[in-house]
Amino acid sequence: MNRWSSFLLTGVFCLIVAGAATSLALARSSTKRSVSVQQTPIPSATPKPTPSITPSPTPIATPTPAATPTPIAERTAVTNGFVHMRADKSTSSAIVVDLQGGTRVVLGSDETSLWQEAIFGSYHGYIWKSYLNY
Repeated sequence: MNRWSSFLLTGVFCLIVAGAATSLALARSSTKRSVSVQQTPIPSATPKPTPSITPSPTPIATPTPAATPTPIAERTAVTNGFVHMRADKSTSSAIVVDLQGGTRVVLGSDETSLWQEAIFGSYHGYIWKSYLNY
């Protein structure tokens, strides 16, 4: 229990004891003397009204069309043998699709000395350049 709770509990206890002592004193007093004791009620805490919050209208976003990558000039190449199209420029990268020799692919712009970005239908990945005839 924290310090304020203890203080409040002590105050309530004192009020109860004081009220009981007053009642006993009145009961013992003679009938000739009348004592009028007026107790002041302790005001109770009234809850504050919660402010009414009206939500502001949410703006409606206008969807923008998705950008579709388009090659600048559609360059193509043909595979010269069976080849794995990979997800990244690494032989340890996942295989996206296997292509047979003679398969035409669209070349992407990402090119290194060993790898070429390529697109085949809905597949996108990288092919080892020595498997392509330009």
